[in-house]
Amino acid sequence: MNQLKPDKLFRFFPPEASDLFSSKKLWFSSFTNFNDPFELMPNFEKLVQTRITEAAKKEFAFLKSSQNVGWLEFLRRYKEETVELNKEYIDCGPEVFKKRWSELFGVICFVANPQGLKNLSMWGHYTKGHSGFVVEFDPSHKLFQVDGKFELFGKVDYPPQRPAYDLGFEKVAMLKGEEWKNEEEYRLIKAVTNLQPGERLWNDGTVKKQWYLDLPTDLVLRVYFGCKMLDSKRDEMIKPLALAEWKKVEPFVMQIHRTDYEIDPIPLKEWRPTSAKVKERIEKEWDASLAKYVGESELQWIKKGR
Repeated sequence: MNQLKPDKLFRFFPPEASDLFSSKKLWFSSFTNFNDPFELMPNFEKLVQTRITEAAKKEFAFLKSSQNVGWLEFLRRYKEETVELNKEYIDCGPEVFKKRWSELFGVICFVANPQGLKNLSMWGHYTKGHSGFVVEFDPSHKLFQVDGKFELFGKVDYPPQRPAYDLGFEKVAMLKGEEWKNEEEYRLIKAVTNLQPGERLWNDGTVKKQWYLDLPTDLVLRVYFGCKMLDSKRDEMIKPLALAEWKKVEPFVMQIHRTDYEIDPIPLKEWRPTSAKVKERIEKEWDASLAKYVGESELQWIKKGR
């Protein structure tokens, strides 16, 4: 596993995590809750085939001489007789592997690609349509200095094929499909015995048990608020940043580029939202233009939502 520290380390958050700085809790996820169905799902084909052969050898060794069948023919028959059971094991084995290891370890994912901060797809997916935020963490922080036994930190690799079961948890947990390689993901994995239990409200309104670490204030370098983040959510996060313990954190707002399909980070102190007066004036101008196009009565009918 690659233990080299990245130059940059970002994490995308949904708007529901806006209490990050006030609660000072860094929540870990479970592999069972990831959106990629192939997470921690190794290939059990090789394991099953090996077990079939070993079991067949044992039965063949005690075969009566009167049965008069050769090894290859016996193995063929044995595979035919156990084919359904073996298929079930190949299908269910990965699910059990994921479930059992997920009960023992929590994981938190980061993006090492510096361009990830401006990646529209990741903002759209991981922050609920740019309504969340991104935090830049210090890659040299002691949090990422792990012993490799009950905690791991490293770069995710992206092989073309699903890994085999016999690679073990430590390697399988650091592998994803090639489609994700542009994220240049890093993962911090810790045994739940090294984390604190808590309950957290999920997007679907349910409360689930999760694990967390106290968030070190010197871990955070910068925070970037999404271009569609609600004012109330942004204000909720800005308030604790005024405290002395967070004074080194630099806040930014992601702003839509005026001409290109891009978003750019603007220092919060330099950012100015569109004033209500300007917005009202422009809306009136457009109402006048639209009235000429669709007609005044039709425009009023549309605006009333009928």
